[in-house]
Amino acid sequence: MALDGWSDDEIAAILGIAYNTVRTYRQEARSRLKELAQQAGFDTPSGRERG
Repeated sequence: MALDGWSDDEIAAILGIAYNTVRTYRQEARSRLKELAQQAGFDTPSGRERG
């Protein structure tokens, strides 16, 4: 949904969950995708690291 341009507030309302839950799920997903990419040999370019 986020890739389609929906805001976190909109996603939360549609799914009937809290805004913070949407944010947490997105952060966990990004972290997991980063892990998988690193295992596959991809690295984050210098200066592009997000906290």
